[in-house]
Amino acid sequence: MKNTTLTILFLTAIFLLSFSANAATEDWTYDGLSNILQIVADGKGGCAMTRTTNAIENFELIWLDKTGTLIYQTTLSNIVLSTIIDCTPKQLLFADYRSGPVFIQVDDKGVETIVPSSAGKYNMLPGVELIPVPVINSRIDDKKGYFLVRSSTNQNSATLIRYKN
Repeated sequence: MKNTTLTILFLTAIFLLSFSANAATEDWTYDGLSNILQIVADGKGGCAMTRTTNAIENFELIWLDKTGTLIYQTTLSNIVLSTIIDCTPKQLLFADYRSGPVFIQVDDKGVETIVPSSAGKYNMLPGVELIPVPVINSRIDDKKGYFLVRSSTNQNSATLIRYKN
């Protein structure tokens, strides 16, 4: 009986340790946010996100590297016409409306190149020329971990949290 109890305790301890060894841990956080609308992981621990700022009609795009350091930040014209198309550690591609619809490519140094949207139409409204209607897709995970948002409804604030596997 005593050996059976010790064996069960030993196996339970190993079982619990195996779960804790595989548990995700907080890697980094990015504070001072509100109303995060889209998160796109870059595949290596960084991400880009869109959000509203202090007023619901003000929109912003933020790109962070794998340590949570800001690479690029810009104001968006309209969240309906703006979306992150792709994000990798080397580049960010998003759509916006700046004197007309455009695609904006940003390199890992934060330098942007504007490409007219006529160079690549996507998700267009039927019968409306050159007005992109993006599908806002989020990609919150990659091989190395995932992103979550911790919100405070009392302060209308949010924190982006990066967890690593």
